[in-house]
Amino acid sequence: MKAIVADASVILKWVLPVTYESDTDKALQLRNLVAQKHLQIVVPSLMMFEIGNVLSIKEPQLAERMIKQIITFDVLERNWTDEWLAKALWLVGKFKVTFYDASYHALALIEECTYITSDKQYVNKTAAAGSVTYLRDWQE
Repeated sequence: MKAIVADASVILKWVLPVTYESDTDKALQLRNLVAQKHLQIVVPSLMMFEIGNVLSIKEPQLAERMIKQIITFDVLERNWTDEWLAKALWLVGKFKVTFYDASYHALALIEECTYITSDKQYVNKTAAAGSVTYLRDWQE
């Protein structure tokens, strides 16, 4: 099964109303591939904290249900390794990006797959490192 790394900006689109988010159609296409077991999502273990933070602020009454809905998808969480930490820190230093974003990207580089994000600025800054795609440009 093909794997990708998707960050919280993509996975949140699986549950948030369309009025909050752009490119929801692409995110839902990705979610459907995961649900059909055609695609595996790999994420850093911090992803649920990011999702919980956003949902508890944007949709406090629905946050618990939305988080549980995301959990039903078979998202594979990875724990840190020395190689991953070094790669994330390299991305931060070279491209002046956040450690949060770099952690997803570094994981994709190590897993030899693609990091998909809704953060166009991040993609523009780090394209030279490879293995990163803007959600709107993602193709199955």
